[in-house]
Amino acid sequence: VSFILFLNLIHQSLNLQFALEVEYNDKIIGYIAKESDFDESEKIMQSRIVYEEYQPPLDTVPKYTLKIIDGKDLSSINEIADELIAASGNEITEASGLYVDGVFYGAVENAAPVRDLLDDMLDEFRTGNENERVDFVQDVQLSEGLYLLSSLVEPEEMEEVLTSEVAGEKIYIVEAGDAPTLISQKMDIPYSQLKALNPDIEERLLIGQEVLISNRVNFLTVKRTVTEVYEEDVPFGTEEVIDANYAKGYQAVRSSGVLGKRLVTADVVYINGMEEDRE
Repeated sequence: VSFILFLNLIHQSLNLQFALEVEYNDKIIGYIAKESDFDESEKIMQSRIVYEEYQPPLDTVPKYTLKIIDGKDLSSINEIADELIAASGNEITEASGLYVDGVFYGAVENAAPVRDLLDDMLDEFRTGNENERVDFVQDVQLSEGLYLLSSLVEPEEMEEVLTSEVAGEKIYIVEAGDAPTLISQKMDIPYSQLKALNPDIEERLLIGQEVLISNRVNFLTVKRTVTEVYEEDVPFGTEEVIDANYAKGYQAVRSSGVLGKRLVTADVVYINGMEEDRE
């Protein structure tokens, strides 16, 4: 029994750690590992109040006290952010906030339709290949927590944002065999629109040339990366041999070369269905 108690004591001691007890607006709101964690929580809190004339509590300066705590009692950055929202005294509710590249676009109480929409947008570019990875180029997060009532939007409003277009250029790189009409068909845009965006496309069209397809792009961009394995030809070299029996410049085939083969494994990146990179 003493030995078991001794092991329990060691286990408890190993879980203990130093932490900062955070007092905010005369209330203990949690424990953090370092002061910068509070700063991160404050940034999250501030990002959630973009729609509100925020009324901060009277005492907004945190007070820190060094404590020894059990590791499981350490607060996460989001938990401290929730406590800061609650301390404001504003009307709050449990919801899921939409963040795109760290920018807050509002919160919804029912996140299921938004999650379904995001999954459908990714499924549109999935092919079922077991080697593919499909995700958004942007960092898209639906974060659960406490949000101000004034930050709530209807799921339909959020879906409208996610499926919208924003200013930005969409470019096509000319490939061998391309013609203006073929590019129009490949990119599924009217030829008149292609000609209006590229007035000289009928006079000049070179391999590698950039062709403007649109002045607007989707709010969210989908990246599909797939690992492909294929064979490609390896060209043969030519060996020159000097023979004193012949005049300078004389050439003759001693043995015909044969194309070699090599196996290539490539990670191919597609952006909104168009190949962007191959490594």
